[in-house]
Amino acid sequence: MAVPRAEAGEQAGWPVRRFASRIADLSGARRLLASAAGGAMASLSLPPAGLWPALVVGLGLLIWLLDGVARQHRPLRRRMGSAALVGWSFGFGYFVTSLYWLGFAFLVDAERFALLMPLGVAALPAGLALFWAGAAAGAIAVWQPGPRRAVALAVALAAGEWLRGHVLSGFPWNAPGYAAGALDGLGQGAAFVGLYGMTLLMLLWAGLAAVLASEALNRRALIGVALVLATAPLALAAGHWRLATASTGMFEDVSLRIIQANIAQGDKWIPEHRDEIVAAYLDLSTAGGLAGVTHLVWPESAVPMLIDETREARERLVAALPDDVTILLGALSRELHYPAGTPSVRAYNSLFALSGSGDILARYDKVRLVPFGEYLPFEALLEPLGLRQFVPLPLSFSAGPEPRTLAIAGTPDFAPLICYEAIFPRALIDRRDRPEWLLNVTNDGWFGNTAGPYQHLEQARFRAIEEGLALVRAANTGISAVIDPYGRILHRLPLGEAGRLDSPLPRPLPPTLYALWGDLPFAFLLLMSGLVIVVYKRPCNLLKYMRN
Repeated sequence: MAVPRAEAGEQAGWPVRRFASRIADLSGARRLLASAAGGAMASLSLPPAGLWPALVVGLGLLIWLLDGVARQHRPLRRRMGSAALVGWSFGFGYFVTSLYWLGFAFLVDAERFALLMPLGVAALPAGLALFWAGAAAGAIAVWQPGPRRAVALAVALAAGEWLRGHVLSGFPWNAPGYAAGALDGLGQGAAFVGLYGMTLLMLLWAGLAAVLASEALNRRALIGVALVLATAPLALAAGHWRLATASTGMFEDVSLRIIQANIAQGDKWIPEHRDEIVAAYLDLSTAGGLAGVTHLVWPESAVPMLIDETREARERLVAALPDDVTILLGALSRELHYPAGTPSVRAYNSLFALSGSGDILARYDKVRLVPFGEYLPFEALLEPLGLRQFVPLPLSFSAGPEPRTLAIAGTPDFAPLICYEAIFPRALIDRRDRPEWLLNVTNDGWFGNTAGPYQHLEQARFRAIEEGLALVRAANTGISAVIDPYGRILHRLPLGEAGRLDSPLPRPLPPTLYALWGDLPFAFLLLMSGLVIVVYKRPCNLLKYMRN
């Protein structure tokens, strides 16, 4: 249904309304450029900037641009096509500005990958933006004057974000729900509705705030918008109350030392640097003595050697350590397999638990691998073209069998999350055997001093809130941290610095609502929001659109 110009915001005397009307009047390339700019603006709500009002401005631009599409006198299918282009442009602007740091990975081995950087930096945002294109097209099909269009857009985008987190193995990086993390109290909502529930709420609040600022509403609509927007400060207050009354106990018999060696990614796999790298980890581990330390935590692929294949390699690592210290570290591993009787080698990105005497106490193989980073999708097609995964191995990594809770004597049971795995809500925790804490080992050295490591830390922090479990993070170049079950960062090491971090281990909370029910609360919110559109939609409009 066309949006009348009066409701699109032409009322004189209020600059935001006049601006909204001018944005709605844009067409062609100017419309798409404005949409991309709106997406870029919205991305400033994410870490490290954390400017949550930017989401209101960015989403407002998208709503006003879609107003212009909705009032075109064209068949529905053509309006949906125009809306899809606007939504794609917005998504591209959002992702290309918030994922720019991916380009730094192409420069680690510049001789092989630098020429592919422009394609790589643009291709992923272009693909992710397709979900936003579909959401905008779906929203325009039920577009109506007034606040309901903001609800429709929030519902469509939140559903699109859920799909983005699950389709083709999923890539839920930088969902708009992470904007809630800029306000500690608001971020506590993730314990109840998870990342996708917070995404719906942030989009709903931002969209309705933009509508409120840009047009005159009748009394009924104004009351409805005010009631929905009032839930934002109420959620913020409830979150602050939860934090103010929080009490986090510690495991009395666990004392962690987290090592951040800050090894340059370009040096990591050069054989001549192996001894130097091992010495750096051991020096940081033993500096100041190990009295009272029960666990050393080293990051992903900390040592460039296959420690599971020779006891001598493990004994070298533990030679300077007390027998009662457990080392938790990332390293590569490989196994021989015999499919159809033919031997083949499989490589794994693994986490090992070693005793002080060099015994392997447990091993976990990474389940969710990074496409193009750890394996090459469609390898049979792309490898002949000269494409390879970034990790300099002669073969792609293989995925581990399933998420696991590791049980080691003297260590509270924990769920390992290797690097990229920390971005997936709920997916990599064994629900049959709930862990007592989360261990995230990672290597963000590929991305230098950019926004990437800050975003990765924030996503790991959300996993702690969602599950009610402490999260310990060891990162090669940073940011290493100890996060309590409420998502509060108790200790951290800065990005790009070598150092060690000593900390006790926080105890878990009882399972949160999200830990118990997963995305069901999000589905309920989505359904209730959808009913607002259906129940109050002017009857027969959709049928009229279809006839047109």
